[in-house]
Amino acid sequence: MKKVLVSLVKWLVLVPLSVATIAIVGVFTGIMVYLGGNAVISICQYPPQSIDAWGWGFSLSLALLLLAGASYGISTFCEFAPRMAVNLESL
Repeated sequence: MKKVLVSLVKWLVLVPLSVATIAIVGVFTGIMVYLGGNAVISICQYPPQSIDAWGWGFSLSLALLLLAGASYGISTFCEFAPRMAVNLESL
């Protein structure tokens, strides 16, 4: 009975939770890569004018922040996805 209950919890709770976590991290990482990449491309296409230096600096900072967030999302996914799989198999 305990094995059936553990198996039921594994398939009804842990597997969907793991898939949802991986999907959320993937979606946010994709959004950050897209926005950060587009910001870097637009900054490179339209270099700053002297009066717009603050806006250009802010845009570049935001783009780098988005790309840093994306790299953090990718590293989090690569770190926790195997752990989640091992935890599910150990049940």
